[in-house]
Amino acid sequence: MTSRWLFPAVAGLALVAGSAQAQGSVSIIPMASYVTSGGDWIKPTAVNGLAGPTPGTFTYGLKPGGGISVGVIAELSMSKSLSLAAQVGRTLGGMQTLEENYFSSGASGTGNVFTVDMATTNLGAMLVFRPLGRTPSGAPKTLYLELGGGVNIYNVSQGFTSAGATNTDVFSYDYSTPALMAGLGFSFPVGRRVSLQLFGRGYYQLSEYDAGVLASSGDVNQTSLTQISSAQGEKTMLFQFGAGLMVGR
Repeated sequence: MTSRWLFPAVAGLALVAGSAQAQGSVSIIPMASYVTSGGDWIKPTAVNGLAGPTPGTFTYGLKPGGGISVGVIAELSMSKSLSLAAQVGRTLGGMQTLEENYFSSGASGTGNVFTVDMATTNLGAMLVFRPLGRTPSGAPKTLYLELGGGVNIYNVSQGFTSAGATNTDVFSYDYSTPALMAGLGFSFPVGRRVSLQLFGRGYYQLSEYDAGVLASSGDVNQTSLTQISSAQGEKTMLFQFGAGLMVGR
C-alpha cells in the first residue's frame, strides 16, 4: 500500500523543488520528529457471545505506539509571508509498535498482550504562513503557521492466519486514512542560508480504523476473531513534534 502513495509524493516533492529552483527560492528541510497517536485504534471493547472452550466476555483493543520519524520538506516561497510545501516522512524500522490487547473475563480468565512492529508514513502538502514576514536578507522570521492535508499510512509487520484448517488467508492490520493537518513552528537562523525549524503538528484523521479486517474469516473455528466485528474502530488524532534544518530561502 505504501508504494501506491510513495511515487506521487516523491513526484510532488520534485515538482515543488523544480518550480522553486526556476524562481530562485527553493528551501529543502531535512527533518526528524516524534510521532504518536492521540488515542487507540480500537478502544478496549467488551466482545460478547463467544462459544467454544473459553465462553464469556472478552475485552479487545488495538493501541499504536509512538516512534521516531525522518523525512524531508520542499518549500516554495510565493511571497514574504506565504509558501507552498510538500512533505514525506516515515518512522524508522523497529522504532514503533502496535499493541493488541485480548482479555477474557469468562470461564478461563485468560489474557494476552501482543506487540508487533509497525511504521507510519506521512504524505502531504501545506500552506505555510509567516505573519512576521522575512528579514531583509530573506531569512524567515520566528513564527510560522501550517495548514494542509494528506494521507497517513500505517504498515504493521505481520497479520494473522486463520485458526481453521480450511482457511489459510492472512489478514492484515494495515491502515491508511486521509487527514487534515495544522501546525505551529518557530524558525531560528543559524547560518547565512540555514535556519533551525522547531515544529508541532496535529493530524485529524478522516476515517476510523477498520476493525472489519479482523473479522473477515467466517471460519467457525475462529469464533473469537469473528466476534471482534462488534468492536468499533476510532477516528484518532496523530501528533508530530520535531526539528529540521531549512536550507535556502
